[in-house]
Amino acid sequence: MGQYYNILIKDKDENYFKYDRSVDNKYMFAKLTEHSWIRNSFMDSFCNTLINNPINIAWVGDYANELEENEIPNNISFETLNMIFNKTYKELKSKTVSFSKFDYNKYLLVNHTKKIYIDLKQYISNNDEDGWCLHPLSLLTAIGNGLGGGDYHGINENLIGSWAWNTISLEKKKDFNLQEYEQVDYYFQEA
Repeated sequence: MGQYYNILIKDKDENYFKYDRSVDNKYMFAKLTEHSWIRNSFMDSFCNTLINNPINIAWVGDYANELEENEIPNNISFETLNMIFNKTYKELKSKTVSFSKFDYNKYLLVNHTKKIYIDLKQYISNNDEDGWCLHPLSLLTAIGNGLGGGDYHGINENLIGSWAWNTISLEKKKDFNLQEYEQVDYYFQEA
């Protein structure tokens, strides 16, 4: 059965918010590999919220509560994960989002927790296959991958979820001081 994902945002006060899966009042597919593509309007919309805005995020699958505590990425407590799943969607704040095309060539995907970044222009160049390119953000922050249909199975599957709940933002290349950060190059392709 298919597993559906929600983007959850944790603010500095440990409050959780759900990013709306609708863009311009059109529902976006929620299975991980259905929406996790560069130039998908849902991904573009979320990327626009990350510009110069470091936040803690995770793409949490609705089967993630089946994980054992030692399987949850980045030492997230099982109690926290259960707390998220025990809330109804109405209890998680959400805002309606609108589509705005995102220019990936100008930005770095920055993980402030790990002090690493991905040059998105270079990433797309290295990962684009016949006009299709998996988006690294949703894959790297996914919790519960492998538990349901539509999950990612392929090259570098071990990296999926390795950025969950890290502080992440998108920064313009020309404005971001890279001195303390290291560039990483990832390659994702479905099997």
